[in-house]
Amino acid sequence: MSDLSMKPSREDVAHREQSVKKTAARRGSDGGGSRSALTFVSVVLVLVVAIGGGGGWYLWQQVQQVTAKLDSSNDALSDSESALGTLKVELEDRQRSSSKTEGEVSADINLIRSEIRKLWDVSNKRNKKAIKINKDKIASLGVGVKKQKTQLGKQGKAAAALTLNVAQLQDELDSRVKKQSALQGEILVLTDQIASLQVENEMLKSMAVEQEKLLQTFKSGQYQQQMVDLEQAVNAIDAHRRQVNSRLDQLDKELGALYKKP
Repeated sequence: MSDLSMKPSREDVAHREQSVKKTAARRGSDGGGSRSALTFVSVVLVLVVAIGGGGGWYLWQQVQQVTAKLDSSNDALSDSESALGTLKVELEDRQRSSSKTEGEVSADINLIRSEIRKLWDVSNKRNKKAIKINKDKIASLGVGVKKQKTQLGKQGKAAAALTLNVAQLQDELDSRVKKQSALQGEILVLTDQIASLQVENEMLKSMAVEQEKLLQTFKSGQYQQQMVDLEQAVNAIDAHRRQVNSRLDQLDKELGALYKKP
């Protein structure tokens, strides 16, 4: 379309034709004047030759050279006029060709637009189906995403509950470890007490033997009060030993219960 915008208008062509005609007329008139002047000069020179003899012959040769140059100039002018005429014809042909080309381009553009509309209609129909399918898929994916979010929320709550349970179990385990450490300390204390009681038991056995000996040896009343005191002491030691044994049994049961718990 840019080439079509550069074509000469009818006014430009008419103006150029008038310019060419005026130039040709001026040059034609100049050529006619030159030929008349040349004829007059030729007559004068002939007379001069007839009168002057040899000097006139030299002038005649100069006149012939000038005449040849004028003829050459006239031929060049004729060629220029012919070229201008040819240019005029070419301009007219180009104008007609440009008008024809412009019409063809317009027809091609209309055809292209028609094809584009057809392709657009076909593409639009296909795209509508594809868009509907994609919308349905997106809606389905949205429902799936919501379900997954709900499941993730439930799983998150379950994980939080498990974390809390683990923390509680860890606290219970720490508490049991502390209790076990305390019980182990008590067991050590009781073990020391048992060792002391064993020593006391041995002493009681020795005292019982001595008591039996005293009973057999001394039957008099002055030793009866001492025997009563010894029996009370032995009974007190036995009571303390029973308390220690009961405490040991209780600790043993508590330790067994701790080891049985998961």
